This record gives sequence, C-alpha cells and structure tokens, in this order.
Amino acid sequence: MKVPDTFAPYVGPETEAVIEMSELPGQLIHGKVTRFSPTLESAAKDHTLPVQVDLFNGSEAAYQKFMADEKTKKTPFDDLKEGPLPIRSEVTGMGVVQSHRLFPGMYGEMKLVFRKLENTYLLPSDAIVRQGGASFLYLVRNGKAALVPVEVQVDDQRLAKIVIVERTNNGVVKRDLTGQEEVIYSNQSELSGGQPVKSIPQDWSPQD
Repeated sequence: MKVPDTFAPYVGPETEAVIEMSELPGQLIHGKVTRFSPTLESAAKDHTLPVQVDLFNGSEAAYQKFMADEKTKKTPFDDLKEGPLPIRSEVTGMGVVQSHRLFPGMYGEMKLVFRKLENTYLLPSDAIVRQGGASFLYLVRNGKAALVPVEVQVDDQRLAKIVIVERTNNGVVKRDLTGQEEVIYSNQSELSGGQPVKSIPQDWSPQD
C-alpha cells in the first residue's frame, strides 16, 4: 500500500496490518509490515511511503514444513528473495478457512494499526480551522466562541487527532482533548473570537 506522508513517521517493522480481500469478504488477514521504503521520494513522485507485507501463502502445516525444510539446508532461506521472511498470518472473521490461498488477480484493502489507545479523542477533519498557516478550533467557553490554537498530529482528511496549545506564564503547554470540550463544527466562517453563541450539543463518534 501507499501510506500518506502524514502517517509515514508512524510506520515500523512491527506495525500491525489488517487485510481484507474482496474475494474473501468478512475474513480479516492479520500480519505485520515486513518492509517499507526509507524515503517518500518514490518513482511515482506522489509523496507517499510504499509499504509491503510478506505473507506465507498456505496453511499452518505447510508453513511449519517450509520452515523445517529450510532449516535443514546448508544455507537456509538462500533461495528466497532479498528481504525478511514471509510471516504466517492469522485470519479472523466469519467463514474463516485457515488453509485459504491468495491468487494472482485478487485485490482488497489493507489498513495499518499504528497505536491502540484508550480514551483518545478524534475530531472530524472539517472541525479544524486553518488561518495563516496555523490550525485552530472554535470552542464554546462561557457562552462565547473561543478560537483556540491546536497542533494537528494526524489527519487523514476524515478524522484528525489534535492537541490543544495553551500559553501560560511558564511557556507553551500542549494537552490532549479530554472529551469535555464543546467544539463548534459548523458555520465557523461566520464566527469570530469572543462572539456570543448559542450552540446545540450533539453526540458524535467516528464511524468505520
């Protein structure tokens, strides 16, 4: 897959990958990143990071036999292509057949799991207000709109993880969202800092 540049710094050799093939609906193939480019300057010039997951294409029994046969060789794995060994994936979901095989011509989607965090709050990317190269959120404070500076850590143009930037007498402090903030999501272009607002709270949660 090609990882957008905003996510590239989070990719590593232990990054979890989840793959779903169109020909195997409902079955999730779990593996790990086995190789990735050291640069965003690829031949495609699209400023993305090429990432690959090498999977052993066969059953658990076949994988164990493959490993055993290779270890008996004078030079184990010398006939494999340059790079890491293929890994044996785990398959979960409905109608799972562990001995499934992948065939040329199949296609699907791969997602990378960078971190699993408890109590991490995400916002719609459209909630972020960008002015003069800086990022802000409009929050409701004491019945008024407050334009608050933020730092965008991850943004896939759908969901974003941000931290609020606060200036104190001791310098700049960055803090995560607590879930108690009242974020103004609509009509930001009509607002200005300090303007009285009457908001209509709505529950919001990201959808897969």
